[in-house]
Amino acid sequence: MIDNLYALSQGTQVRHYWIKSVVASSNDTITYHVEDMRLNRHMFLTEFFPKDIAKRFMEEDDTFMVYVHPTKNKSFNSRKTIWTDTAGKLKDFSHPYMSRVTGIFEANGTVYTVSNYIEGQVLQKSLQDNVTSSYTEEQICKFATSLTELLLALQHNGIMINSIQADMLYISKDFKVLLAGYNEFVPYSKDGTTQIIYGLGLLMYTMVNNNVPVTANSIKLLTPNSSYSILLCELINSMVSTDLNNRPKTLQEIKALLHNIFSEPVERVQPIVPNKPKTDLISLKLRLGALTAIMLFSIYLLFTQPQKMRVEDVTVFDTFRYHLVAYFGNSEALRALGQIYERGYSVEQDKARALEWYEKAAKNGDVFSQLHLGEIYHKGSISIKDDHRSIYWLTNASKQNSKKAKIELAQIYIEQKNKKKALELYLDLAKNGDAYAQKQAAYLMVFAEGEKDFKSGYNLFLKNAQKGDASSQYALGFIYENGKGVHVDHQKALHWYEKADQQGYKAAKERISYLKNKNNTNKVPKYNETWASRSFDPVTSQQIDASEQYHIARSLEYGINGIQKDEKKALQHYLNAANRGHIQAQYKVGRFYQQGKGTQQNHHKSLYWFKKAAAQNDVYAYYEISKLYYANKEIPKDEKKAFMWCEKAAIGGLGVAQGMLGARYEYGWGVGINYKKALYWYEKSVVQGYNNGKTRLEKLKRKLHIR
Repeated sequence: MIDNLYALSQGTQVRHYWIKSVVASSNDTITYHVEDMRLNRHMFLTEFFPKDIAKRFMEEDDTFMVYVHPTKNKSFNSRKTIWTDTAGKLKDFSHPYMSRVTGIFEANGTVYTVSNYIEGQVLQKSLQDNVTSSYTEEQICKFATSLTELLLALQHNGIMINSIQADMLYISKDFKVLLAGYNEFVPYSKDGTTQIIYGLGLLMYTMVNNNVPVTANSIKLLTPNSSYSILLCELINSMVSTDLNNRPKTLQEIKALLHNIFSEPVERVQPIVPNKPKTDLISLKLRLGALTAIMLFSIYLLFTQPQKMRVEDVTVFDTFRYHLVAYFGNSEALRALGQIYERGYSVEQDKARALEWYEKAAKNGDVFSQLHLGEIYHKGSISIKDDHRSIYWLTNASKQNSKKAKIELAQIYIEQKNKKKALELYLDLAKNGDAYAQKQAAYLMVFAEGEKDFKSGYNLFLKNAQKGDASSQYALGFIYENGKGVHVDHQKALHWYEKADQQGYKAAKERISYLKNKNNTNKVPKYNETWASRSFDPVTSQQIDASEQYHIARSLEYGINGIQKDEKKALQHYLNAANRGHIQAQYKVGRFYQQGKGTQQNHHKSLYWFKKAAAQNDVYAYYEISKLYYANKEIPKDEKKAFMWCEKAAIGGLGVAQGMLGARYEYGWGVGINYKKALYWYEKSVVQGYNNGKTRLEKLKRKLHIR
């Protein structure tokens, strides 16, 4: 049950997270569905807020603070420490059945965790939608097995969930659990396991009966029928038993019992035991012959390796053979089964099973599977996106000298702004003469943010340029044109640009035109489509510094410098620069959200980015914040705040803000009427060239009979 009395309202900002709604609440935490305004993606944000001792109050700058009475500080701090330690363990924990906790931070007097958003259906909703029909035994066991495996993995890391609730568990399309990172996690204890087993049993009971028992006394023993076997009913009955001696003692025991339900032929109802027929000699011979034939056929399948073929050509018979050979740990068969289930060849597509087979092959040392798992977890294609696991598997593949794994791993490090590790990987490949790695290493050394190594980068570019690589020739031209670690030398720049142009490198032609017509530079594009689309073979956005990102964005916004207008792409480039602290870019992002350019209009996001720019003393941002507080669109109207921000902009010398401040004093908007101050600010605005201020000044003078 969500208690909105304590929760932050929609539109509240916690750092760069914009609250959309409340999704869960417990004794110590409140979880919100938020949007990360820096990365433009949905996340879960969990706030430590113990409702029995914590309160909220709002500061003047819109910050909501969590407050506890000094006498409760000790209790609050000790509980916060335990919660933070548990969150730290979760941040290092990764499992395919759980959304990953990606960050922990302190703000507003408390602690927050960030976890990946799950777009799916909670089990509670699934139960409500499924009210007319029950889950099958297979579906219940799949769900329970996946949850048990996850609980065991958490237990291994010293963590457990406080309680199992249907409204906090998600169910996937293949009936496996997806545990949200916002569940109430606590340090593992043996005593807590008993309650967890009861909660899991209650959940399975509910899935069988499709109703939630109100009390323990209302639970009735399940009886086997045509839908549910003896084994399943007995397992659930034991798990929800009021007699603790009847319950399974460990999660491992439950996992084994669930496995037995499918590994053994089970009756749905109590069978009548027939009389055993007498076994005659002929029958015995037939059985022995059949058994011998099966054994010989199995040996043939086992020692006749599956032929290498296109996976899409496999038949059901081939799949059976792969299964048999995979049982004995054959890496190629394990990997092949991963491909078969991922693509649905000869079997029903099952991406979760595909992941399991790839994991088995990867653990067996199969480099292809390690590489593929790295790509899967990085892209989130058949699993939740998890860069931690992606790095783990790509690192394993890299240790087996997989060139592609090293390149993929370096790209992830670039995205994470870990230039040092990315450079190490590229240099390792570059030692063996890999031209692509040499260029990427050179780009990082010369163009990426952080510490530069112009000399080494130049030498790597030169090595490739002399071999005829057009992008390296262009890069050398750029280095000489802009003096990147060398003296500006337009002749040498032209030399290399012309070399690249001769090989059809389009961007080089524009630079040649610019240098040859340097007296008319305003007509020549400095930033081109090739540069803007980050195809500097390939220079990623992380490798271009913030000011260049900003100029690319301006060219895309206005369609100048030979670049086609594209406001959506412009916003992305502005965001890249804004996230690196570029003040003009932060203001621009605010304007884009304010006006709905390249995206949907969102005044909350607009306010966030204007405040970022305002924190760097941007007077234009001050004024736009004032307008947002006055407009009463999405942001609640607050004339006092509108006045405060307008005054800051006026003091900063912005003419339009000075004119508006004069009007506020003249008409009493957010402040008491004061004609003297109104005249003062109108006159200030006129000096700044604000024409409307001149008109207002003249009208006020006539009103006051001033010549």
